[in-house]
Amino acid sequence: MKFMIKKEHIAMIVLLMIAVLSCMGPKKVAYDFPSTMNESVQKEYLRQCEKGAVLYEISCSGCHTKKSMLSKKIPDFTADQIYGYEIRRSNKNHENALTAETVTTEELGYILNFLMYKKRSGLLHKGTHVEN
Repeated sequence: MKFMIKKEHIAMIVLLMIAVLSCMGPKKVAYDFPSTMNESVQKEYLRQCEKGAVLYEISCSGCHTKKSMLSKKIPDFTADQIYGYEIRRSNKNHENALTAETVTTEELGYILNFLMYKKRSGLLHKGTHVEN
């Protein structure tokens, strides 16, 4: 008996795959802004955080995001860790990856705002990189 795949079956499989992959797409990030921050400032920080999320995905997530088959978890950085990145503290792992040429000071500011204000994931950032 020959196994024959009909065009309709292929179309159903493709549609099912698209549906599954769209569910696994990037999720909207929620932020925790201080309640005392006025609305216009919050809007500006939201704009900066959204830029930072994209830049984090491009420049940082390869080493700093915990990945599993079904999800990605961005670790929570402490204020001291964020400050260390802000001043580009000497770090062997970032000597080539986090230079002013690869990530500008402005872009780094967006990334750090994103890390500072994103809702906590519960995954603490230990050391320099997250083990996957």
